[in-house]
Amino acid sequence: MESYVGPGALLELAGAALRMRPDTYREVCREPEATKLCVAVAVVAGAASAPVIGPSTGLILPVALVLGIVLTLGILAIESLLVWALCRLVLRNDRSFGGVVRPLAAAHAPRLAYLLVPLVGLPVALSAVISIWMLASFVVAMEAITARGWPVAIGLSVVVGALRWMAS
Repeated sequence: MESYVGPGALLELAGAALRMRPDTYREVCREPEATKLCVAVAVVAGAASAPVIGPSTGLILPVALVLGIVLTLGILAIESLLVWALCRLVLRNDRSFGGVVRPLAAAHAPRLAYLLVPLVGLPVALSAVISIWMLASFVVAMEAITARGWPVAIGLSVVVGALRWMAS
């Protein structure tokens, strides 16, 4: 990307993240200037969850929108801390915390598909597609963070997923 500022850059990053372009995830991992833009992708993706959160909780849309953002940022913070610690302790990877946050934030882009819910409802198929898409984008982000290839990225994704499952 040429610039990390403005709505055009946000759309470009979100589009590349939705397409799960590994080079984009690697680039944002290296570029501290991309932090705000990556977090903005996560914020917009969290807001896009409102059409699902609202009806399932009985909250009005503005409250569901804020809750979606807060939940997404909370998940991002916990995942980032967990991945950063595992990279440091297990993989002996000296990746900065920002280098972990940025690709993981971009990996939330598939949540933008929740914007389709008001148009088509939330059939099981759409929910499954978004879940698989989120998992795949998480693995792409992990590959960018670890820089050790796909087997390590998949393995670390499984470990993080198992830890998240045990914590819930």
